Amino acid sequence: MIWTCRRGRSNSCVISSPKHRKVSRSSPSELEEVRKEMESMRRELEETRTELDDAQYRVSKVNEQQQLAAASAAVTAAEPANAYLSQLKAAQEKMMEHNISISRLLEQTQL
Repeated sequence: MIWTCRRGRSNSCVISSPKHRKVSRSSPSELEEVRKEMESMRRELEETRTELDDAQYRVSKVNEQQQLAAASAAVTAAEPANAYLSQLKAAQEKMMEHNISISRLLEQTQL
């Protein structure tokens, strides 16, 4: 929060806040009170920024976990397809071996 101090006609300090509230401050105790309030607001702002940073970090971690889960689900979904393709390849190899065996038998019978 930004406060500005402008000297008025009576040489007193006029404090205006961002809410356009003007308060005439002439005594040191009132100025000290405003300074304390400003410091309190600065601390509160810093705490809020820290909380925001923490929340953004947690959100990024959740997003990472969701991406990992989605990738894992895609791999899991691909596993049955890979297993099926492996079975087809093994069956094809056995069929080729069987074909070779039948071809040999046919050659023997023709001799």
